[in-house]
Amino acid sequence: MNGGAIVFGVIFSSQLYAQQISANGNLGEVLAVKDQQTKVLAYQTIILPNYPNPFSSSTAFRFILPANLSTKLKIYDFSGRLVATLVDGYCDAGQHQVTFNGSNLASGIYLARLSAGNFAQTEKLVLLK
Repeated sequence: MNGGAIVFGVIFSSQLYAQQISANGNLGEVLAVKDQQTKVLAYQTIILPNYPNPFSSSTAFRFILPANLSTKLKIYDFSGRLVATLVDGYCDAGQHQVTFNGSNLASGIYLARLSAGNFAQTEKLVLLK
């Protein structure tokens, strides 16, 4: 996403659009469209920030896939050790939500890595107990 934020709420022709916006406020490409039947039609893979973050025991990840893709969502500690695999297999096109329970882990910074097709992105998680 190259440092841009996703803006939801652009409504056009009864469809809700997610669009990238750059740091200087210029609108970028349309990333996804939600139609009236509540289907999300993504043009590229999107991972939304986990919520809540920081978190004390569990947090939720949401991502949108443009097609049926081999998908992995893994959690690593800050030294790079794998601590959890949340998704490892094919996921259908559309919106997905996965919950991570970190209650058995120590407070600290963790990394979530989503890979789907040729897309990969890493997000920082903060676990506070």
